[in-house]
Amino acid sequence: MKILMAVSYYYSLVGGTQTVVKKLADKLSQRGHEVGILTMYVNKKGEVEWKMEEVFEQGIRVIRWPAKPISKTSGYLSRIGKKLFNILFIPKLNFYRIMRKYDILQFYDVNDLTFPFFSLFLNIPKVFFCATLAERFSFYKKNFFPRTILKKSADIFLVSNENTRRLLLELGIEEERTFSLHYGVDGEKYHPDFTKKEDDLLLFVGALEERKGVHVLLEALRFINQPIRLILAGPVRDGVYASGLLKRASELNKDTCHKIEFLNYLEEESLIDYYQRASIFVCPSLAEEFGIVTIEALACGTPVVASRAGGLPYAIKNGVHGFLTSPGNPEELASAIELLLRDPELRLKFGKEGSTYILKNNSWDRISKELEEITFKSFKIL
Repeated sequence: MKILMAVSYYYSLVGGTQTVVKKLADKLSQRGHEVGILTMYVNKKGEVEWKMEEVFEQGIRVIRWPAKPISKTSGYLSRIGKKLFNILFIPKLNFYRIMRKYDILQFYDVNDLTFPFFSLFLNIPKVFFCATLAERFSFYKKNFFPRTILKKSADIFLVSNENTRRLLLELGIEEERTFSLHYGVDGEKYHPDFTKKEDDLLLFVGALEERKGVHVLLEALRFINQPIRLILAGPVRDGVYASGLLKRASELNKDTCHKIEFLNYLEEESLIDYYQRASIFVCPSLAEEFGIVTIEALACGTPVVASRAGGLPYAIKNGVHGFLTSPGNPEELASAIELLLRDPELRLKFGKEGSTYILKNNSWDRISKELEEITFKSFKIL
């Protein structure tokens, strides 16, 4: 079967959506399917340009398509595109000829409906994996046209957890058109090495933007007496917010016993090393679709302290793999962290149970097979 994955951004593994696309493309290709990825051309500065590039990355055809950011057009068109239709780009429209060569079209990004909108009238079976819907739900709930485009953009919709399924139903998408498909990990790469564990090392991985709740984590450090080292790894998505975090971290480094270090995007090998070394992984998000980084950390034997936001309670078993706390509550977050810091045996127990569970139930091999089965059944493919 020929499968085309269409996603606005695909230039490095800097977020959950890009990771999902990459891993599923690899595994579906291994299962004998011809897989392509259609995305916008993005330069080294992260800017979309009117250029085209076609390359093969580990056997996957990646087509980087010419497009213009709608924000650079006239103010009137920009407002209509973003506010009325949730379209962020104007692509070169003959990408239709590429899509028609494939049997199945998959969308992955509810943050931008460019590809779904311009593909509405293509008669190809369509699947929409609704990554990040939890963060954009209020926008779709309030805005009729984007909600209508989303509902008509695909034949079936995939969700990573039951919370997102409930949100889809609230938007008016029929239950029989929704299917659960969890995120996965690569067990050959993501696995424990308990000899590396560092007792005082806390790790956060994610973009520096307000919804990720890093400010809550920094505030929580005020309530923790045991000295810790906190690694914050991830790209800057909100410059103003990130500047505030840097200032706050500098104050904490000066006034407390804690040490905070900011890292940018980590290559996968370095990321896995930090997962394995950390004593606790912290995910203090205020809104989160699923939190693929949490199951990556668990796979590496690291217990997780996370907020009860979005799909996180479906990724982490409270009191089994770690602890869940109220979103935006630094004191509660600090108490959960301190409990694990004081109890190395509990950390080891949570880490071992979490790793065993994730590597058994969330392998990308298993997830890709489930996606194949859902697709075959939905579109009656023999």
